[in-house]
Amino acid sequence: MRKNKIAVILLSVVLIVAEINQICFAFSSVLDDVPEKQILTTETSVGTFSDKNVLRAFKLLNYLDIISENEKEFEENALVTRAYAVSAFAAMFAGSRANGTAETFSDVPQNHTYAAGIWQALQFGIIDNSKSKFYPNKNVSYEDIAIWALKVLNFDIILNDKQPLAAANEVGIFKGTNSMGATVTKGQFLRILENVLNSNIVDMDMSGNGFAYKVDSKETYLSKKYGVYLQEGILTGYKYSSMYGDINLDSNKVQINRSTCEIDEELSVDYVGHIITAYIDTEKGNKIITLWESEGKDKTYEIKK
Repeated sequence: MRKNKIAVILLSVVLIVAEINQICFAFSSVLDDVPEKQILTTETSVGTFSDKNVLRAFKLLNYLDIISENEKEFEENALVTRAYAVSAFAAMFAGSRANGTAETFSDVPQNHTYAAGIWQALQFGIIDNSKSKFYPNKNVSYEDIAIWALKVLNFDIILNDKQPLAAANEVGIFKGTNSMGATVTKGQFLRILENVLNSNIVDMDMSGNGFAYKVDSKETYLSKKYGVYLQEGILTGYKYSSMYGDINLDSNKVQINRSTCEIDEELSVDYVGHIITAYIDTEKGNKIITLWESEGKDKTYEIKK
């Protein structure tokens, strides 16, 4: 009788161990069971870009129609003119780039490449025409960018007692752009625009008596204006098995922390099972605009016994 009890106990232990192994295998298969067709990621091949951060910013800004160049024609080290810069800020404020032509300044002919963008910036109060000339082809300065960025974010309302460059630095607009020289390259400018999009905005506060302004810490310009959010999590492919069962998504979908997202490009096998960060358009079916591997994170997600 005692031998039978021991046999039952041993059998139970074997079954439990087998079940644990099965569960552990189910998690590891998220990494192992990867479809053969996988992505050339947005970050694996930089192409004409020397900096992956600039490439990330380019993909976001191009998707949002703030800049119009394609990857092949974009010149990362080209200098930014006042016309190019203010047109980008106008498109950011409006939600899209302007079309058509209109008279603005005496030195901006209607056939100028950025005439519509300059007109758009005038309409939104990013610039004014108190002076007859705009100098559209002159290289933009960091002070110009600071003034226009603060106006887009409404920070000029509460920081008007500070110098533009100091105020912009306080908001974090120039973060990651290295040295601030006399000129601004397109690569540097894209990083600045990305910083502006990820900044909080100044909103009207009517909770007290009268009108006041406060920084909205819950929303960024990017999330409030475009419905685009940053999401970090573990990326899984569109076909894998887990303890929750088999997951079969459409070929254009992946999951981040079990949240299904849509993607246009094919993802690199190197990213599956890794902790990534992505820009996700929540207004278009959780569409991934671009993604990259999170810095300072363990590269592979594993569950061990």
